[in-house]
Amino acid sequence: MGNALSYVLDEYKSLCISLHRRVGFFWDGKKQTGTAVDISPLGELIVELDEGGHVAINAGEVVVQGIYGQVLPEAWNTNQ
Repeated sequence: MGNALSYVLDEYKSLCISLHRRVGFFWDGKKQTGTAVDISPLGELIVELDEGGHVAINAGEVVVQGIYGQVLPEAWNTNQ
């Protein structure tokens, strides 16, 4: 990755409110929870799932716990 792109990615990571926070989202038709751990070079949010493993989210809505009073609904913890 070129220096300019690397700089933009690093700057984006420094401003991203989702990183290093608990998040909830729908993935593969299921409610999922985990911790946002990184941003990929393609701009995807990398989430470490509570069930294990990682996913790269490139579209959709992610609930970020602790931002603007957001909390993950208890039902999300059951992955139904």
